[in-house]
Amino acid sequence: MAADEATARKAPGGITTLEEWRRGWPVVVASFVGCAIAGMHLYAIGPLIRPLAAQYHWPRAQISIGVTLTTIGGVFAAPVVGAVVDRVGARRIALAGVCFYAAGLAVVGLSGPSIWSWYGAWGLVALTYFAVSSLVWALGIASRFTRSRGLALAAGNCGIALASTLVPILTVLIARNFGWRMVYFSLGGFAILVGLTTTWVFFFDAGDLARGKKIRSEEGGAGPAAREGVDFTQALRSGTFWRLAVSLLIFSYCSSTIVVHAQAILADHGVKPATAALYAALSGPSLVLGRLGAGVLLDLIHTRYVAAALFAAEAAAVVLLLLVQNTPWRLAPLFICAGLAGGAEYDMLSYAASRYFGLRRYGSILGLLLGFVGLGYGVGPVAAGLFYDLQGSYRYDLMGMALALGLGALLTGTLGRYPDGPSDGLRTASPKPKLAVAEPGPQRAPL
Repeated sequence: MAADEATARKAPGGITTLEEWRRGWPVVVASFVGCAIAGMHLYAIGPLIRPLAAQYHWPRAQISIGVTLTTIGGVFAAPVVGAVVDRVGARRIALAGVCFYAAGLAVVGLSGPSIWSWYGAWGLVALTYFAVSSLVWALGIASRFTRSRGLALAAGNCGIALASTLVPILTVLIARNFGWRMVYFSLGGFAILVGLTTTWVFFFDAGDLARGKKIRSEEGGAGPAAREGVDFTQALRSGTFWRLAVSLLIFSYCSSTIVVHAQAILADHGVKPATAALYAALSGPSLVLGRLGAGVLLDLIHTRYVAAALFAAEAAAVVLLLLVQNTPWRLAPLFICAGLAGGAEYDMLSYAASRYFGLRRYGSILGLLLGFVGLGYGVGPVAAGLFYDLQGSYRYDLMGMALALGLGALLTGTLGRYPDGPSDGLRTASPKPKLAVAEPGPQRAPL
């Protein structure tokens, strides 16, 4: 009886939780596949660092710049993509993005022996990556879900767990039998065959459906409630935005260092590459647990408590990597903690952005926040590589990461209540609450 009553509760737009899932499950499926595709390049590079360095004599820092280009590019690309998605909808961007991203991965497989060909190939990936990033998929889900938004975002984002689990293992197997180039050819082919199909068949955000007249604009989260929120400039003037931005910058720096360099660090301490890849696969199930757990918790408790658990788990992973030993009791918890933290990151970001700033300019605001995430993911691997190239050790970088994570926990711990509460933690320059709600008009379809 209690469960029936829970599912019967109405969302703000008059839609029950069960009805949300009945109407919105296809977009969650497409988001799951899309997020898996978007993470493939990141999880493939780790097992290839040592083989590439041995074959072409490239320093590790220079190899890491490939991934850096895709993440640093997000500082500029993510806000632009977010603004375009706000205007034309997520579906069109996702369809084009999958095609160009797949082509970019294939070009990476053609690079070498010049390091500049490596940079050029990754530059192509950088130009297209954010068109298939969580920014696009999150907007599709947030526009379709209200009451169960946290869980829906988590389920869609779980695709990255599939990539983190399978890609490192498949990379080692493919590279060992067919060479490292075939790794990127295979990833590009998967993106086209699977990613394009699921996006075409399943991915329609609320705005797409309204434009196609498949549902009325007031249904399924596509009505006026879905357009509530602050302007882009109002978000930039809020302390909430900058606390989120700086804390996410810190977290992404640490997370990217672990993802890209953890297996190389383990190999430096005598762990065989195949064994390191096997332990790294533990991050996949842990990421799923962290992601779904965070999604459920975000629908029940405040973002700051979820963020506290996120930073604590990441700090534990850093400490275990700093004190690495070739024993299961050290290696398994390392990747489990990293997976739990990585799973909660994008859930916390996409959910907090929707609750603090609304959906009026969700793509633009989330895009800029993802730009800070991209900056951290870009700087982290290169900085770690430079520490190793200059000192022959990652020790001091890891020590700094542990301290920085404490600062990130402090920043997220000071987040205020959501704007619909008595203390919202969001301060805007405008004294008129109506400015935070988009006026309806026939010139563009609602998201």
